[in-house]
Amino acid sequence: MKRELELLREKMRETGVDACLIPTSDFHGSEYVGDYFKCREYISGFTGSAGTLVVTLDEAGLWTDGRYFLQAAKQLEGRRKSFGESE
Repeated sequence: MKRELELLREKMRETGVDACLIPTSDFHGSEYVGDYFKCREYISGFTGSAGTLVVTLDEAGLWTDGRYFLQAAKQLEGRRKSFGESE
């Protein structure tokens, strides 16, 4: 498991946070975000330009669109994951 994900969960436990939503966008909803705002990529390792990461204390799920299914599967290989369209 990625060290950054574990550090986030540790901070969530310390502060009593049950879930953390990490979108692709920056504060302004920009289509292209600067490196400073690439939080989803930093925590998950997924580098696609679209997607949302939800982290709980026990699980993490990545939702993205069909353009990135293969990329997400490859970049998250070996980790328990959820990605795809809402069910």
